Amino acid sequence: MSSQYAFWLPKPPCLRDPVYHVLMNQLHDLYRNIELSEQLALENYNARNGVIDYHLDGVCNHHFAAFDANGQMSGEIVLSCRVTKTVSGNLRYTWRINGERVAKRNIDHEFIRLGAFRVQ
Repeated sequence: MSSQYAFWLPKPPCLRDPVYHVLMNQLHDLYRNIELSEQLALENYNARNGVIDYHLDGVCNHHFAAFDANGQMSGEIVLSCRVTKTVSGNLRYTWRINGERVAKRNIDHEFIRLGAFRVQ
């Protein structure tokens, strides 16, 4: 009975497939850009507030190309990171993609959905 439903399971990626490696490299670059956005937003926050805390936000925007199904560039995707201080004194990182708030763990899924990766 389990073999009857086996065709619904996703096919595991072939590690020798060049498309798989291209996608993994692009995802790795995206994760590095996310870390860089966090660092730059924090530096911006520290530079704007200095010694006295003025409660100004630290912001970093990254622009990425978006591609359609044919591999042609169809626009851009803006990833924004904002750093604010909470009431308790901790730092809060807020992520937005094209102006819509998104959780950090869902950034890669949204980029795939929006067509940020060109795989041919």
